[in-house]
This record gives sequence, structure tokens and C-alpha cells, in this order.
Amino acid sequence: MDRDLLTIRWVTFVALVSSATVYLLPRISADPTTLLISGLLILVAAGFLTWTVEASLRYLVRRLSPTRVDENGEENRTVALRQPHASAAYRDLPALLGELADTLRSTAGAAFARFWLPDGLPGGLKKAVFLPPHPSGAASETQLLTHSFVSGVWGSVAASREQLALENPGLGEEKARMALLVIPLAWRDEPPVGLLLLGSRRPLNLSEQQVSVVQTLAGEAALIVQNARLMVRVEYQAVVEERARVAREIHDGLAQTLAFLKIQAAQMQYYLEQGKFDRLEEALVASRQSLGEAYQEARQAIDNLRSLPETSTRDWLLRIAHDFESASGLQVDTSSLNVERELPPAVQAQLIRIIQEALSNVRKHARARRIVLSAAEVGDSLVIEVRDDGAGFDPAQAGAEDRYGLLGMRERAGMIGAEIGVESLRGSGTAVRLHLPLGERESR
Repeated sequence: MDRDLLTIRWVTFVALVSSATVYLLPRISADPTTLLISGLLILVAAGFLTWTVEASLRYLVRRLSPTRVDENGEENRTVALRQPHASAAYRDLPALLGELADTLRSTAGAAFARFWLPDGLPGGLKKAVFLPPHPSGAASETQLLTHSFVSGVWGSVAASREQLALENPGLGEEKARMALLVIPLAWRDEPPVGLLLLGSRRPLNLSEQQVSVVQTLAGEAALIVQNARLMVRVEYQAVVEERARVAREIHDGLAQTLAFLKIQAAQMQYYLEQGKFDRLEEALVASRQSLGEAYQEARQAIDNLRSLPETSTRDWLLRIAHDFESASGLQVDTSSLNVERELPPAVQAQLIRIIQEALSNVRKHARARRIVLSAAEVGDSLVIEVRDDGAGFDPAQAGAEDRYGLLGMRERAGMIGAEIGVESLRGSGTAVRLHLPLGERESR
């Protein structure tokens, strides 16, 4: 029995018994026989009222739930239409479609229900698959559902987008005594992504109500598969973009430093051969400084890749500042982080990279003594600013490395609908300010 229903039953029963006892006990004589009879009557009455409440709840559930018809043709109420959405959050695609197939089998009164995906599972090999892989029906009912047979059916069904009913289907001389209903998995006007195969030992004479539920669930299955494929493409694109970003950072930072050190090593060898020990010492000092910078860049790149969004905006802003202080030795003023807004993880991930790039530019170019990281909600936007009192620069005359850094930050800001502004003057420091419209992004 459902635990919630059992809880309701016992709570109702105890409440009724307690209420009746409190009300009637002072009004009943103290005779033991009378007390016993009264107690039994209270228990019987409470049990009857509990059954009445439970029956009323069951009736309301049946009235408010979507309808399906079972194998015996009797009406049932179920939450099957909600099942894909409730399960999608924590089940993988094969398990989810397996549960949906079981629901479809019961709804249609079929012996088995299976999905066939000609392009395979999203993110896997492009090889046709059945889901569930092992049918729930008897072997005699499903032995002819081979990929070759279903591929032939797929050609006509995919072109017509209409369901197909087959009686005693088979390959060659071998026939199966069964009825097979083939329904394309299509969502609205999108091309079909596969087939739903419903099989039975007798003709599937579905009622109008059954047909409506089966078609709705088939559309849900198509939507689930399409969403899974979209997520695979989005994740792949995110990986490609992140790899491109890392490659750009290595090229603009670590690779250039290593190229400089290679030239320095050749010069130091020349100074050593010529006995120019003063120049050799200067080159050693410059090389040591470059190695220190290369180490900091490599460490920051690793920290950037390890950084994951936290629940609170303030928490991950403080984490970024702390990591930067540990890597660079520079102090960051975080006293103006006046925000507690929670943001979606995808938005947080882009903001983290933008702020890390801004702080990295301060370390590499600004020669700053004071850095301020601030955040506040201004109107319907979140404003995050990285400000320093360093050397500053003319944005119109920025070098290639600076332009690439600003371009990368603006690209990331564009992905989340934000805007970035840079204010800087030579000798007056730099401020990088990001405006993120909140609106629908507010976490609920």
C-alpha cells in the first residue's frame, strides 16, 4: 500500500478515536460493561469514517488523474502522462524509455511495447537499438522483431508519418501469429526519431481514449530523445569552446613565455662562451622572473579549470578572490560583495571565467597595489566589477594579447546575455564592469 495513503488512514482513525473519546467519556457512566461497549462503538464508528474519508480521497484522485484503459477494457486513472517529466531528472535515457514502454504496454493492453531508434542512443554509436533491449513478452511474440524487419517498416512509416497495423508479420516463410501496431515517434512537425512497436496475440482494437493516450506518450518519447540529442550537442559544443579557450590561453601566455625562455637560454650560452658574466647574470634574473610568471599562469589555468559554480553568488566570488590571492600574492578587497542571488550553473560558469580573466589581466599588466571585486543588484541587473589602481591602458591602442582577453570576455558575456564595459586611462587604473540582466534568470 502507498505509504502516504496508509499515513492518512491511521492519522484519520486516531484523530476520530481521540476526538470521540474526549467528547463521550465524561458523559458515559463508569460501569465497566458500559465503558467496554462504548469503546467498541467508538472504534467501529471511527473505522467506518476512516474508510469513508479514504474512499473519498481515492475518488478525487481518480477524477483528477489522466485516464487509461487496462487490458480488460476497464477504466483506470494514472499519472502516466506526467511520468516522463518526473523521471527525466534522475534516470538515464534507456531506463526512462523502458518505464515509458511498460506504461504504454499497460495502456494499450498489449503483450509487449518496444521503442526502436534507428540512429542509436544520443552520444553513442550510430547503430539502431531496441529499448528496452530485452522484451517483456514471450519469445514467440518478439522473435521476428529484428533490425532487418523493423528497418523495412521504418522506411514507409517515416515517410508517411502515419501509424501502421500489421497482422501476422514475418520474414520470408516464417510468420508470427500476432498483431503489430507501429507508431512513429514524432514531436509536432519534427521528423520521426524512431518507432513505437506494440504487439499482441489478438488484434489491438484500441478505443479512442487509448489511441489518444498512446499517441501522446509516443510524442513524449520523441521529445525525450530529441532533448537528449540536443544536450549531447550542447555539451560537445561547450567542450569544444572550452578547449579553444584553453588553447588560446596557452598560446597567449605559457607558449610565449617558453619561447622567450628559449631565446634567453641561447643568449645565456653565448654570454657564457664570451665571458660576459654581467650580461649572463642579468639574463638569469630575467629568466627566473619569466619562469615565476609561467608557473603562476599554469597554476591559475589549472585552478580555473577546477573551479565549479557554488550555490551562492557571494560564495563563489569569494572563492575566486581567494584563489587569485593564493596564486598571485595580491590582495583583493571583497567588502563590497552585496549580493546573495543564486544563478543557474551555466550562467555562473561563464561569469567565473570572465572574472578570472579580468583578475589575470590585472596580475599580468596592471602593476596594481589595490584590487576591488564588487557585486550588487542595480535595478533588474546584476553588476559585477573588477577595479584596480594600476598602470591602466588606452583601450583603443591595446595590444594583441589585451584584445584577445577582452574579446574572450565579451564572447562569454554574450553567451549569457550580459554586457561588458572597460574603463581605463594610462596611470589611472582599470575597471571591468559586467551587467547581467536578471529577469527570468532568477532561480526559483
